[in-house]
Formats: sequence, C-alpha cells, structure tokens
Amino acid sequence: VDWLGVPLLSKEKTIGVMVTQSYTEGVRFNQAHADLLTFVSTQVAMAIESKHAQEKIRQQAERLSLLNTISNALSSTLNLDDLLEIVYQEIMKVVCADAFFIALYDAANNELEFKVNIDKGVRESSYKQPLGIGLTTNVVMSKKPILIRDFEKEKEHLLYAKLWGSMDLPASWLGVPILFGGQVVGVISVQMYTPNAYSIFEQELLSTIADEVAVSIANSRCLPMHLQVQVIGQSTIMGAFSRVPENVAKIPLLSVSLPLCMPHQSVGTTWPVRGMLMLNTPCSRMPR
Repeated sequence: VDWLGVPLLSKEKTIGVMVTQSYTEGVRFNQAHADLLTFVSTQVAMAIESKHAQEKIRQQAERLSLLNTISNALSSTLNLDDLLEIVYQEIMKVVCADAFFIALYDAANNELEFKVNIDKGVRESSYKQPLGIGLTTNVVMSKKPILIRDFEKEKEHLLYAKLWGSMDLPASWLGVPILFGGQVVGVISVQMYTPNAYSIFEQELLSTIADEVAVSIANSRCLPMHLQVQVIGQSTIMGAFSRVPENVAKIPLLSVSLPLCMPHQSVGTTWPVRGMLMLNTPCSRMPR
C-alpha cells in the first residue's frame, strides 16, 4: 500500500538502501517517518563502515602474518624445489584453489618450466614448454597480473587458455608475475572451477607473496651452482641471522662478504657468521 526508502550514506557516498513498506490500508508514511528512517539509516551506515574498516585491518594483519611466515620459511633453504614447495603450502593456507601452479621463466630459451602443478589434488611432474600463447604467457609478457572472475562471461575478451591436469576449464583464474630486478622470473597461478572465487584482495595478496619469493628464487637458482658454503661448528649461516645458540656464543664472530646473485651484476653483502666458512667459486651471474 505504501513504501518508504532512504539511502545508506557514508561520506556522501551511497553504500546501500533502507526500505520499509506497509500492506495495511490507511497506514501511510509521512515526513516524520522519513526523518526517523533517515536517522536510523545514518547509524546503520556508520556501523557498516566500521565493520568494513575492522575487516580491512584484520585482512592486513593476516597478510603481514603470512608474509612473515613465508619469509621465515624461505630463509631456511636455498634448494629451489624445497623453496617452491614452501610457497605452495603457505599459499594454500590462505587462498582456496582447485588448481595451482608455479612456472619459472627462462628468458634465454624463451620457455616456461612448470615446477609445481596440482589439479584437483593430483600432482603432476615438472615439465617445460615454449612460451607460446595463453594466459600464462600474457602474464609473462605484460609483467602484470591477470584476474578472471568468470571465464564463461569474459572468454570473448580473453586469450586462448591451454588446459592441463584434469583438462577441465576453470571458471576463476588468477596469475601474477614473479618479478626480480624488473624482469619476470616466473608466474604463480591459482584456479577454481566455480566463478567469482577471486577478487582484487587475492590478487594483491598473491602479488605481495610473489615479491617476497622473487629474491629467494633468484638466489636459489644461482648460489647452489656457484657458491658452496660449509659451516663448521654447531650453528648454521641462516641460524646466525636470528640467534646464536648459547653453547657456541663464545665462538668468535666473523664478518664474511658473500656475493649474492643479481641480474647482470654481482652485489656483495656482509653476513655475520659464527664459525668457519670454506668458499668456492663465487656467483657472478644468473644461470640460464
């Protein structure tokens, strides 16, 4: 019979609508009702915005916690396969995915090596393929993430998607580049068989993780091939960064300059290490 609606306003921006209706003859809304509903809508809008702000803070806290966990985990190994497995396991704790892959890009040979491949819980062996065409190639060439919320609705504007694993077409697809020194060294991708699984939040989270991982991937490719470090004593190089065991605290502290692998150059850094180091040929360039 009668209808009254007012906008939910937050900082002069409409974030919703509050509506009341009457189905009784003779019951009509007037300006007093409108004023009351407007007052209530203002309080509701403030509560909604407060909840959004709290959720944003919670997400930021979770992101920082995840990055700290990944950083600590990555510092425990220079083995590339172990490193990528850590990345996969940590991402799966916070991002839902029916399919997942990490592909490393070899610019010299213009090819991708899919190191970690899991689809519907089935892990595939590592394999290489030319860059070719497709979504992953587009991530590499553009150096930008690709977010597909609903493949069926967006497919007319998308590049060819190469199927793998179960050979089913994912409805949601997200891929981000792993950038090191401005160059793409790999791609991380998560996929779901249901639409609208990912948003800008997951894209930003995955991009942040990729940034964290990039240096570790570059160094793991380089250091094991060109630099062998043997620590004699009860502490290890990585352990020396965070703490020194009490029983070796009296071992003299040495400052050892080690060249880290960087694109097209060798950059020296100083690591504080307790114990003796035996160094072989230093790293001078990224292996191809």
